[in-house]
Amino acid sequence: MASKKEKIYLSTIPEPPEDSRTVVEWIGKGTVGLFSKDDVPDLCCGKCRAVIIRGMPRKKLKGAVLKCKNCGAFNDTRTDIN
Repeated sequence: MASKKEKIYLSTIPEPPEDSRTVVEWIGKGTVGLFSKDDVPDLCCGKCRAVIIRGMPRKKLKGAVLKCKNCGAFNDTRTDIN
């Protein structure tokens, strides 16, 4: 039996002012960006809980904001907030 994939629910924030933060939005098919690592938690929208990024360590995003393709919420990837 496969173990359940760990998920990180990101904090949602207001849309950042233009040129203040990098905003990443997946424009491919589906609602999730897929990368090659299987051993890292999925990064999920803090509002609708959809998976936004699968297979990329949070620290590699260097504080970028992820825009959820499912609900449009802006999600903060920084670990030093809250």
